[in-house]
Amino acid sequence: MNREVKDRINGCIAVEHAVASIYASFVRMFPAEKGFWEKLYNEEIEHSAFLVNTLDLYSDSSLPTGLNPPALPYVVKALEFANNINFRIRVSPVSLKDALDMSLKLEETMVEAFINDLVNGVMSSGIIPSERDFRKLLAFEKEHVSRIRDMMFRKGFLKPS
Repeated sequence: MNREVKDRINGCIAVEHAVASIYASFVRMFPAEKGFWEKLYNEEIEHSAFLVNTLDLYSDSSLPTGLNPPALPYVVKALEFANNINFRIRVSPVSLKDALDMSLKLEETMVEAFINDLVNGVMSSGIIPSERDFRKLLAFEKEHVSRIRDMMFRKGFLKPS
């Protein structure tokens, strides 16, 4: 794997850590929804570990064909977005609606989509240690957007269209 691809994956890892930090803050800010935020936090930590394992797995070879992490400028932009949210929630209070809106935007970023593609690519390559674990990770990632939207509906912040 070339240096640029490693940098892009490392950037994705940094985004996962930043998003996990945001969810950890929301655990403290919204105790009534603690379980919701804790689950998202734990899954982001798992995604980060998956990306670290991917670096280890492919350190001396290429990623599966057709699998490209987002370009570094997009990764940097996603990281800046997550860091800005982290800063915002540390300096001023946010409502639950704000927290859910921010989370939905984070989960819909290109970096998050890359993780889905990466998991699929690793699974199809045939060199994974545990297909069940990777399928579980993929399912969690795909569920994030749905769970956040469901919470928004339950709290009355989104209306059925």
